[in-house]
Amino acid sequence: MSRTHRRPCSVATGWTEDERSPAGRVSAFIAALVCLVLVFAAASWLGPLAGARATAASASGTHLSVTAGQLGIVGVGSDVSFSMVIQSTDGAPVAAGRIQLHLDRAPLADRSALEAWLNPSRETTAPTGVVITTVAVRAGSGTQTTVTAMVPASSMKLAAGKVYPVEAVYSRNVDAQSGAVAATARTTVVADAPGTRGALAVVAPLTVPAPTNGVISADDLERLTAADGELTARLTALQHRPVAIGLDPMIPASIRLLGKSAPQTATSWLARLAAAPNEIFPLQYADADIAGQSQAGIGLLQPTSFDFAIDDSLFLKPTAEPTPAPSPAPSPSPQVGALPDLPTAESLTKWPYSLDGIGWPADGTVTAKDLDHFAKAGLETTILNSSAIKGDTTGHGVAARALINDHQVLVADSSLTAALRMAASASTEAVWTQAMTDLFAQLAVYAASPDPVPVLADIGRDTSNFGWFDATMSALTGQNLVGAATLESLVRDTATTGGAIVNSPEKAGRIERIRTLNDRATQVDRLATAAKNPALLTGRYRADMLALLATSWLADPVAWEQNVDESLDASAGLLDDVRLAPMSDVQMFGGQVAIPITVINDLPLPVTVRVQTVPSNARLVVDDDVIAELAPGSQTKVLVPVTARIGNGDVTLSIALFNEDLSVQLDGPEYVAVTVRADWETFGTLILAVLVVGFFGLGIFRNIRRRRKSRKAGAVDPGGAAPPVGSSHAEEQHDQSS
Repeated sequence: MSRTHRRPCSVATGWTEDERSPAGRVSAFIAALVCLVLVFAAASWLGPLAGARATAASASGTHLSVTAGQLGIVGVGSDVSFSMVIQSTDGAPVAAGRIQLHLDRAPLADRSALEAWLNPSRETTAPTGVVITTVAVRAGSGTQTTVTAMVPASSMKLAAGKVYPVEAVYSRNVDAQSGAVAATARTTVVADAPGTRGALAVVAPLTVPAPTNGVISADDLERLTAADGELTARLTALQHRPVAIGLDPMIPASIRLLGKSAPQTATSWLARLAAAPNEIFPLQYADADIAGQSQAGIGLLQPTSFDFAIDDSLFLKPTAEPTPAPSPAPSPSPQVGALPDLPTAESLTKWPYSLDGIGWPADGTVTAKDLDHFAKAGLETTILNSSAIKGDTTGHGVAARALINDHQVLVADSSLTAALRMAASASTEAVWTQAMTDLFAQLAVYAASPDPVPVLADIGRDTSNFGWFDATMSALTGQNLVGAATLESLVRDTATTGGAIVNSPEKAGRIERIRTLNDRATQVDRLATAAKNPALLTGRYRADMLALLATSWLADPVAWEQNVDESLDASAGLLDDVRLAPMSDVQMFGGQVAIPITVINDLPLPVTVRVQTVPSNARLVVDDDVIAELAPGSQTKVLVPVTARIGNGDVTLSIALFNEDLSVQLDGPEYVAVTVRADWETFGTLILAVLVVGFFGLGIFRNIRRRRKSRKAGAVDPGGAAPPVGSSHAEEQHDQSS
């Protein structure tokens, strides 16, 4: 709701003894329905009561509507004002004529009679009841005119607390001779009663529309909680009124996560909610679709961590400093700084709820098995629309509490709920007036029952166009037909028995997508085991997944499917962020080498991985796995030592990437062909040994040969005496001469 609407009416006394809306008068009926299509569209939304609620158009191209008193409620013994709007739907000016008002003095006994009156099975040509007034219609220059009439109390003769049918009949002068009727319209008048009978409980959601992220951004919070923001408008409509609030925990968690940087409007809004006297119970985080989760067989999910969204600089843990004092010293008093405490997942979502253990699935999504699933998840009470339960009657009202297969169910009356929702989402004041008239007529029929049991109505999840939300709640609070009941009192009330669920499972395609989202969550959990802080990955994905499961997405399945597909595409890329780089084949010469393997980490957080290499045969031996730590957004080359055994040949290495404890395989296996030529080393060593031996052997041989020649030459010397034995100089000279 983008603006605050004035309250167009206020009826005699309040909904409760100590809560009453200020007295006022209904503003003038200033705008008729823009076109016939708009009326029929709104009427089809309301359901059974909408067919000919207060207007009917004839084939003459003329449309008529009628309202009485303040939203159909009139005082007993008082004159009653009526307002009729004639609209030409074919563009012709409104013709002169007359309008007769007919009142049936027999009140409508129950809801069946009310529905039959407002939704006749066929067009009626003859009006029913007595004529209580006739008013002239002047010819107009435009296509629309408003005619008013004041009917004296003596002509009405109403009994307190009863609902009476009224019909307006418009005849043009040109048709007077033939008695033709240009248009008719039906409505009801409720004779105000001096006191209330029975009790009505109302439940409304406090959620954000169709979220895509598991945490609401600061900008969105500032917009939603601004003076004209949607959350502000909803809280204004609910606060200090006897309405139970289903609160999405994502809202307070998102505000608290911002710490000192939270917008002032958001923190003020949260303070207003904390001060509200309303009953408040928790919805699932992000108001996730509990029926869809049940039918997908995945359990009712909860957030796992908010570490991914916590900025430590925005928070400060309080420190305890002792305060000097005489002995014995008192306990230290905490000195808290300007920053709020560092939050935890529990503190972020914690709220002083007045009720707990309540599940509220969307209309038309539940099967009988879902109630078992809800109970196992701790939701002992389920709010359902009466259309989901067999045996719903059209009497005075549907009892608000039932026991179905040993499960406690709070039953929202489908007709009351439809009228309440139509009023809150009305497009014009005329549509709102008609919806409230129908709602009050139903409440009066219910209150007139011999022994009215408490009934329940809910405002519904689709609050995207609730421009008349505040006005609706104000008028409902001001009515004097029924009292107010609390949700807590309904839970304690005696339940009716014997009901059964009308199975209305969600579409198979939606359930399959929910399963796919959950399967992807499992894959992300496995990937996160390699991270030093797995919650940074798993917490974000779980929160975003819950946002995609928000009940409000049911109103727009096409957009939901697109957002789910985008999420799956993005997370598929995430699963490839820790991987092995492509490798080439290896030529191995020698008995031992270190094979380089490149590991890539595209995640924005550090990971620890284990590279496991397994050869296809015994030609190669890998001593052990290699553990590597990778910084965020980096790649690392690890060296895997490989030893060759006897023999040459081809070997295939299977290389896989695991987390450190080998519980999860992150990538691979990749296969690398290795050509082993380990004998080249043996041959090379042998050849080198032969060369060394040959070199030294040749040197020794030459040395021996010299010595032998030297001895032979020294035995006979024709030039002189033989040199002394052992003279190296003589040997050298001899050797040179030779």
